[in-house]
Amino acid sequence: MNEKTNALIYVVDSTDYLWFEETKEIFHNIIKNQINPEIPVLLIILSKINLPDRMERV
Repeated sequence: MNEKTNALIYVVDSTDYLWFEETKEIFHNIIKNQINPEIPVLLIILSKINLPDRMERV
């Protein structure tokens, strides 16, 4: 993110269980280290929710 960022939309692959803990850490680091703490997080999206291997709960 930079000083021109207006909002954050974060997308997570809902079928990739092995990556989930790491992506959670990455998201927290983005929030913690962002240039402007006033930038809102508008969406956290789970992609591929139509697939049978998806996460049921986060």
